[in-house]
Amino acid sequence: MKSKDKKKLNRTDIKEIINYIEGEFPVDKWIINGIHIWPIIRIRFFLYYNDLNKASLSDYVSRETFTNRIIKRLQILKGLSEFVFAYLADCKKNKRLNKADVVFLDYFGIFIKVNNYWYNKFCGPFIDYFNKRGISCFLMTAQHKYFIPRYHQSMYIQPYLEYIIKKARFILELKHSWDEKLPKFFDFLDYLESKNLSIQNITLPLMRKEIIRIRLMADFFRKLLTKIKPSFVFTVCYDNLVGFAFNLASRDIGIPSVEIQHGLQPELHLSYSSWSNVPEKGYELLPSLFWCWSDFEAKIILKWCKGVSKWHKPIIGGNLWLDQWLCSSSKFVKRYDEIVLKLKESKKNCKHILFTQNIPGVENKVLKNILCVIKNSPPSWFWWIRIHPRQLKNKPKFKKILQENKILNCNIDSATDLPLYALLRNIDIHVTYSSSTVIEAEIFGVPSVITSSQGGKSFPEQISSGWATCANTPEDIIKAIKNQLERKNIINKNQKKRHIQQNEALEYLLKLVKNKLTI
Repeated sequence: MKSKDKKKLNRTDIKEIINYIEGEFPVDKWIINGIHIWPIIRIRFFLYYNDLNKASLSDYVSRETFTNRIIKRLQILKGLSEFVFAYLADCKKNKRLNKADVVFLDYFGIFIKVNNYWYNKFCGPFIDYFNKRGISCFLMTAQHKYFIPRYHQSMYIQPYLEYIIKKARFILELKHSWDEKLPKFFDFLDYLESKNLSIQNITLPLMRKEIIRIRLMADFFRKLLTKIKPSFVFTVCYDNLVGFAFNLASRDIGIPSVEIQHGLQPELHLSYSSWSNVPEKGYELLPSLFWCWSDFEAKIILKWCKGVSKWHKPIIGGNLWLDQWLCSSSKFVKRYDEIVLKLKESKKNCKHILFTQNIPGVENKVLKNILCVIKNSPPSWFWWIRIHPRQLKNKPKFKKILQENKILNCNIDSATDLPLYALLRNIDIHVTYSSSTVIEAEIFGVPSVITSSQGGKSFPEQISSGWATCANTPEDIIKAIKNQLERKNIINKNQKKRHIQQNEALEYLLKLVKNKLTI
């Protein structure tokens, strides 16, 4: 399918298509070499069209040219050289392969600097909690992201994964037989084609390739887990091949896997919602437990997992990293408050507005829209423009665009480099296209303005309560910010309830370690 023929779908469309497929086709019986392939197809389909909606078609299409292949190889070599440097330069923090009670795998790779050390904001709070109680932890990090010096000891595993990917290609070329059960699979492909939906990333040869990769990575993880002997494992961002393999390995050796919520999980996020055709023993590629920030996300998961709760279920535990920032007496929180307040000194009489960028690219209509808002906003508004952690390479381009548009009433460096919660503690309004920061901003008593109708559908509770409002045009966004400024002093009423749930959830995990319980 050519790029100009690619069909755009909103999240509601994607959900309806997925649910139709799960009702009409025996997706729970599609198995290659003992692994159910539907989770791969379902999540790939969702992420493909979700990303296609965010970017322009010209930005999204990436042709597999000779030049691109060379660039990819150079990027791998660059990553390997960075691994060697980090491994040697921060050798004291290289984790040895010893027995541990809990294992963490972070594929998301979000680190922030705490006391001059790089701290993993999702795994770190759990590691601190367990260590204080005499429970040993083992952290593995994937992708070529090397933040040194590290706060916690960890094991870099990306070079091993690169080797496995190369090995999988060799095995795929040699393999001639497949143990496959795929009833009506080709009817499913015909259905997609009849609806003018892309099937380039859902072909049978590609599924075979992905299954080999997952199986080899699962074998790698299983060997590590067999040596470490944990009671259960944590992962961050399960809906990728590495996360799938980690969940499969934990299922193979009979221990629970827990996915830590790392962002927005609304009804229309199909990695977490509306699984309507699940095997009796669940999907081996999905986590055993979903650690949720609130009952909002947990209820979405409960709608589909009640019949398979032995294999999949949510647990409400809150955001451990965020909760540390709600304590004003914390030394490192005080330190960051001083940094932000010092930056604000020259703009004492201004209203401080945080814009969180979460859409790929620097030349799309979303950015042009917000630039127009900043240009036409009152001079008493000062903007903190935060680049998404996965888009940091684009920061120079963003800065250049701001300079070209002669926008001076903004801060992009500190807004991007400082911890998000250090900003939320000290700003007046939050603006975004669809970032999950809307949820976190509410907890800090900061109202949000969402600049897309699609984004608004992801935050029904915040919209209904008034903590968030939607506006699309530059004029409406400015009006919405003015209206939301009046809500700055509203106090969050649900803080006590969240802490009670968190304590119960953490106690449950302690029991898993001490008593070797199943979920």
